[in-house]
Amino acid sequence: MASTSDSDNPSVSDMGKDRTRLCEEFASITGNDSAVAQCYLAENDWQMERALNSFFEADMERVFEEDFEENNPPKKKQKVEKTPPEDCIDLTRDSPAAQKPTDEDDNKLSLMSWNVDGLDSDNLQERARGLCSFLALYTPDVVFLQELIPPYIQYLKKRAVSYLIIEGGEDEYFTGMMLKKSRVKLLESEIVTYPTTQMMRNLLVAQVRAPSSVLLMLNTRKLT
Repeated sequence: MASTSDSDNPSVSDMGKDRTRLCEEFASITGNDSAVAQCYLAENDWQMERALNSFFEADMERVFEEDFEENNPPKKKQKVEKTPPEDCIDLTRDSPAAQKPTDEDDNKLSLMSWNVDGLDSDNLQERARGLCSFLALYTPDVVFLQELIPPYIQYLKKRAVSYLIIEGGEDEYFTGMMLKKSRVKLLESEIVTYPTTQMMRNLLVAQVRAPSSVLLMLNTRKLT
């Protein structure tokens, strides 16, 4: 009869240390204490991404309900603040468990492209939660976004304060870029309009200074 040794299974102490680390990471990302972190993680089988999705769900519902509320006058566009307000939670800062990158890794640039599909009104909150979870877990240096709508911008500016957000438009839907402030500096940007487009397509151009060079970033959507 086959038997398993104690070394084949994680010890209680190892499991406790791992869960403590997860609680610390969750608390750091969301700006809550360890008790809240433990509650969300335990309810989601200690799966970080599932727990983050659950946490962001309630706030996303409030943001989208406010934006699409009928007879609610549009809010004036606020000036960009140099320092984030106290109620902003930076879900994109490096977690306490993150390892310090080597010199070779520091010169590499991590990129992510994400079509949020803002035109799909039946799936807005799910896509927003997925995007926020990926930002929190992977903290890419540059994020290219397509089919953005104003509620996404509102939410990202509140939650992802360690990123500079460049908008490719203001109305309907548009593209955008997110630059990690500690890694990428914006030099200049412009929006190039496509003269024959029937769906408000354009080209968002940004010249940036990365850790090792100056780069030209381009973001667009399929032309129609």
